[in-house]
Amino acid sequence: MLMFCPPLGYPLQGLMNLIFEVQDLAVASPATVSRCGMVYVQPDLLGWRPVLMSWLAALPPSISEAHKSQVLALFDWLVPPCLRIATKLAKAVLPMVDINLVCSCMRLLDSHLDEFRDRNDSFTELTEQQQTALLQCHFLFSLVWSVGSNTDEEGRYKFDGFFRRLLRDDVPPELEAFVKAPEVKIAVPFPEGKLVYDYVLDRTKLKWVPWLETLESKALDVEAEYSSIIVPTMDTLRYTYLLDVLVRHHHHCLFVGPTGTGKTVYVKSHLQSALPADKFTSMLLTFSAQTSANMTQDIIDGKLEKRRRGVYGPPAGKDMVIFVDDLNMPQVEVYGAQPPIELLRQAVDHDAWYDRKELSLKKLESLQYVAAMGPPGGGRNNVTHRYLRHFSIISMTAFDRDNLQLIFGALVDWWLRKFSYSQNIAKLAKGLVGATLDMYEAVQKQLLPTPNKSHYTFNLRDVSKVFQGMTKAAGSVEDSPSGVRLWAHEVLRVFYDRLVDEPDRLLVGRLLEQLTEKHFKEKLGRLLGMTTTAGGAAGVADDELLGGLQGLIFGDFMVPGADIKLYKEITDQDKMLHVVGDYLQDMNAGSKKPQKLVLFQFALEHVARISRIITSPGGHALLVGLGGSGRQSLTRLAAYIQEMEVFQIEISKTY
Repeated sequence: MLMFCPPLGYPLQGLMNLIFEVQDLAVASPATVSRCGMVYVQPDLLGWRPVLMSWLAALPPSISEAHKSQVLALFDWLVPPCLRIATKLAKAVLPMVDINLVCSCMRLLDSHLDEFRDRNDSFTELTEQQQTALLQCHFLFSLVWSVGSNTDEEGRYKFDGFFRRLLRDDVPPELEAFVKAPEVKIAVPFPEGKLVYDYVLDRTKLKWVPWLETLESKALDVEAEYSSIIVPTMDTLRYTYLLDVLVRHHHHCLFVGPTGTGKTVYVKSHLQSALPADKFTSMLLTFSAQTSANMTQDIIDGKLEKRRRGVYGPPAGKDMVIFVDDLNMPQVEVYGAQPPIELLRQAVDHDAWYDRKELSLKKLESLQYVAAMGPPGGGRNNVTHRYLRHFSIISMTAFDRDNLQLIFGALVDWWLRKFSYSQNIAKLAKGLVGATLDMYEAVQKQLLPTPNKSHYTFNLRDVSKVFQGMTKAAGSVEDSPSGVRLWAHEVLRVFYDRLVDEPDRLLVGRLLEQLTEKHFKEKLGRLLGMTTTAGGAAGVADDELLGGLQGLIFGDFMVPGADIKLYKEITDQDKMLHVVGDYLQDMNAGSKKPQKLVLFQFALEHVARISRIITSPGGHALLVGLGGSGRQSLTRLAAYIQEMEVFQIEISKTY
């Protein structure tokens, strides 16, 4: 056999052998396979118990043999049936092998054993029975948030039901073959009434309490920016707790969940503000389909300091937490690898990578990784198990209706308090939240993506944009009908502007009509000045409804040069034409390339829409239309109106 590096190769001596360790033979040629002896190693032949025994043996001597035996008994009793539930009876958000899930349980349990190691005064005061009960509680919590955390909302209900029956020694028939060890008497079982995921241990009372009981209720800061507000909920509490305990104990963790569940916001907020600044520093790395391994290495190297010859890391005395967002976005190459992820895997496996200029090995110290990603599918790829094995996987499920009402109710209340609205406007709060959530749920079910409507994907960010748009009105809402019109306008801008044909627009228009009457006891036709069809159940004719919705426009540019721009309804179309025309003349007067535009109704509406988006924090627009439809010219005009600079990327052969 020849080595394939130089042109002629190096002959292997008779006493030399090559051993390949691969996941599968998907890209191996028959010639390669025929020259190698094959040994297939089945994961279940090794199992997870040898890893558990090694972990127990490595625990410090301060943890007694009795406690180690208790942990071993709990693992033997509960882990096999729970693995069966997590991998076969419930839907896994990320395919994982059994040993990875068990290792995640060990990591999380290890992170809760500090007082067993340190044996501080509060721990030594506990009786032997209380110490055993505390250890059991830590194990149950760790098992739920490791083996039981890699599933969706429906899977959590299944896991909860089966798990509670196991703890009561009422073994379901589906799990009888997997319960092989004797039952362990649980001193502090989970209370009834909620899921096991909804409880956390109160260490002082040695009892399970709902997460919400640990929440400090306080009003949102009225001086905060809308885009920076995080409304405390049960989800924020439990996910930030898990993140905190794993990071402080130097374990890698991965958050997996659909778009809009707060993965990036929770992690960034916690890493930047909740970790001790004298011990931790952090950096953000966002992957895309075009991210390369070289780019990834250069970004991380740029944040590291030289500690000594050949050794690099964060500033001395600190650990660096590298947050990798959208972990599974990099493109898969022809042989199935994702180079940026393979580079990070090398860094975690070997604590080193190679300097591409010096061609020398660079040791990496004091680095740990937190990652977030959406479930595989829809442009997101599967991540190799060789890398995932280092992470504790935490699935973030979509918010339920109660949580959404709590979050957006708090945001509406913040807006009302910030601008001291009267009770007449404040009474709309419940209706605003309920109507928006009803609209969101309806369009999610009825306006599904198709090949020619691939952008019909709605998520919780769209709901947030409705309320963000309403806050642009500041304190300018005068009465209840104007508040409802403002809400209707923001719903149109978020959901209606995305639609491509008349039937879909009419569907949203009719939904808006129904929700306005249901939640605000107002007729949409009357609010928009439309006439009702004689005896018609629909309220207004289709054409008139679409025309009325099209004429509902808000903007903050109607008073040129105003110190404080007020986001208000524009009711005078002629005045709007005159004002925008003046802006256009002023722009052309100072431009080397004047734009000769004819401003008509659709152009004015598009200018107002673009202005609304670019003045919103984090507002980005994708303008879709035929060539010559005014996308570029109207964007330049809207940017001029809002006193913004326009920078255009030039497309060339090399870019």
